[in-house]
Amino acid sequence: MRLRLTPKQLERAPSEEEYSKAVEEWVLCDAAQAEDFYAQTLFPLSCARIAAKTSQKKRRELLFVPVGTQPFAPILAVLGTPADCVALLESKQAQQYGDQVEAALREVTDATFVHVTISPSDVVDIAQAMKAVWETRGLPSGEAVAADITGGRKPTTAAVAGVGSSFGWDLFYVEGKQVRTHGGYSHSERIVRLANVLDVFGRVKRERALDLLAAGACAAAAGQLEAIVEESGASARDEGLLAFARAARAFRRCETGDLAVALEACGQTLELDECVFEMIDAARSARDQESASARAGLFALAAAALGQEGWPHESAAALCRALENLEAPKAGDAETSADALLRDPRLGLWEQALAALDGTVGRGLQERVESLR
Repeated sequence: MRLRLTPKQLERAPSEEEYSKAVEEWVLCDAAQAEDFYAQTLFPLSCARIAAKTSQKKRRELLFVPVGTQPFAPILAVLGTPADCVALLESKQAQQYGDQVEAALREVTDATFVHVTISPSDVVDIAQAMKAVWETRGLPSGEAVAADITGGRKPTTAAVAGVGSSFGWDLFYVEGKQVRTHGGYSHSERIVRLANVLDVFGRVKRERALDLLAAGACAAAAGQLEAIVEESGASARDEGLLAFARAARAFRRCETGDLAVALEACGQTLELDECVFEMIDAARSARDQESASARAGLFALAAAALGQEGWPHESAAALCRALENLEAPKAGDAETSADALLRDPRLGLWEQALAALDGTVGRGLQERVESLR
């Protein structure tokens, strides 16, 4: 069977009447004629229908397409999901169909095709093969990768769906109507996008949030975790992770009140070290005092816990000394409140100390996040 699509065949979608007429004609064909009529007439019309619906779709960096015992569904999957690189997952027996897929699409797509040989009953082998391609393409983010689960054996479907769900890839399958008298062929196909089942547990979003937190993007991480809590009625652990992200955000913004509240919340829900519990006591004290030194001590403890560094720290000690030498703030004077003193540009020693503490957090935050995963 020779399949070779041309740009002219895909330049317009057939009308419903035109397509229905072709389907009826194909159904009435005898077995000897049905295959050729399908390949040369009906299938190109199906391709044009799919292609017409994808003109406005975002182009992916990478698309995984398992190839089974025929080339038709994989061809539709590629047309329905434009991508820079198409990785065809093929067993040795299916390589001929993978070759047909690439040949059929050569004139209508500029995608690069990669033929990946897999053991179709070995989910580990399939996952490792996908990982190798993904790494070769530069580890594109979840939104930039799509995976088709239409073709191949059940282990292949399980492996592709499992890997795709774990990394937040766009999963889909090609659905069509089959005719009993013409087994293996279908018509009226459409691309069906699948929701990520791990979103039920907030796993994908949680991992993204922790990645942001490890990178020091504390505000963005807190926003992601807030969404998880709002959408899914999160667990105590998610509440704790959110409190931890808020604590890191408050530390970076020098917001002592929010820092105290967040630290107390995360200390109650996450299994953190003793330093955090000492910090909770300092937080309670700092909320009740307008003492700059008390709040400085809180920041020193926060740096130690968030950055997973031992304390007392030289920069933390310098911070406390700098603030202890300040005049006590006047009651009701907003400009000389404890928070204002913490931001006073005249305090060169304070600036140096805070910079050192912030550096401590930056160096240790990734390690701390890994311990929380």
